[in-house]
Amino acid sequence: PPASSAYPAPYGAGGGAALSLPPVPPVLAERCAQLLARLTQQPDGLAVMAKEDNLARLVKLLTSSEKYGEHRERTEDALIRCIAGAMTTAAGIAAVVDAGALPRLGAILKDGLADVKARATALGNLTKCVITVTSDGAGTRSHHAALLRAGVVDNLIELLKRAGEGPVRKNAAVALARLARNPECLARIRELDGMRILMALGRELTT
Repeated sequence: PPASSAYPAPYGAGGGAALSLPPVPPVLAERCAQLLARLTQQPDGLAVMAKEDNLARLVKLLTSSEKYGEHRERTEDALIRCIAGAMTTAAGIAAVVDAGALPRLGAILKDGLADVKARATALGNLTKCVITVTSDGAGTRSHHAALLRAGVVDNLIELLKRAGEGPVRKNAAVALARLARNPECLARIRELDGMRILMALGRELTT
């Protein structure tokens, strides 16, 4: 049948693809998020997910994840993996930030500290998001300030203390080092003794 509100236009029709998901049961939301994360690993899927409007929609799904109950964490893990992989341009990064991702990422980071091992995949991808948002050309002062307000600096330091050696701790250290370029973030890092922790992990960061 022709594309309509009941039958969304397929990829390539009507100017390209855009995510348009109706309200779904939590278990289906989880499965859809996992499928989107797998699609992002494929070149064609990544090209679609990297569109600014689709990144904004992913953030919208992430910011409403509290309603998914027992499926919340697995849904969040998949959405964060998708966002981390699809933020490939400055416009995409701006779309993620403008859609309100940073406060939600801060909340998920804090929540993940309760069981770092169980949520290692999500925390690893979440710290990748922070690294991308604070990269040269993307990490504006407003991004740093938003991350600081969201408690990301405090919780990255706590993550460094709790995570064992491996990608999660390494990503957290890199993210914190990027944030340290901002004077306000640096002051908070020093206040929480984060510089000493980063110095102690220096060898790990270079291997």
